[in-house]
Amino acid sequence: DKGIREFFMAARKLYKKHGNVEFHVCGKPEPNLALGYNAELINQEVESGNVVYHGHVNNILQLMSTMDCVVLPSYREGTPRVLLEAACVGVFIITTDVPGCRDVVENEVNGLLCDVKSSDSLFYAMDSFYNLSNEQRLRHLTNGRKFIEIKYDEKIVVDRYWSVINRILNENN
Repeated sequence: DKGIREFFMAARKLYKKHGNVEFHVCGKPEPNLALGYNAELINQEVESGNVVYHGHVNNILQLMSTMDCVVLPSYREGTPRVLLEAACVGVFIITTDVPGCRDVVENEVNGLLCDVKSSDSLFYAMDSFYNLSNEQRLRHLTNGRKFIEIKYDEKIVVDRYWSVINRILNENN
């Protein structure tokens, strides 16, 4: 569901094209391959030489802040916390054009969107990111931080919750 197969395919293609890229994967393996990726699949990618596997990471923000880009090629999401965190710490985002993900990323404004379940579309987005100038990357990152501050500031979220609660209470009176 997280698009790990598409990620690995796109990563291999990008590595073959540019050579000087490194990919990091975090998260716990999933024994059911229909839901994710198992340890065997991860080990195959690690042995290929261009993937670093971290497993479960307690302080993802610390690791994320050392990266150039966060890629989440998910098939479906709520509002992905990892994307909100990436925007907050100033990390570029590539994700799929699905509800939840596209609520956090406006294509070519504060990140890049790709087609769901498409390693080719993901590769294109990753390659586009690779080819951005430093100025273009900085503009995306600045836009990303502003977007999060405007749309997901804690006060805004709390106010929305209170609005819904009050509406429900008024409907029941």
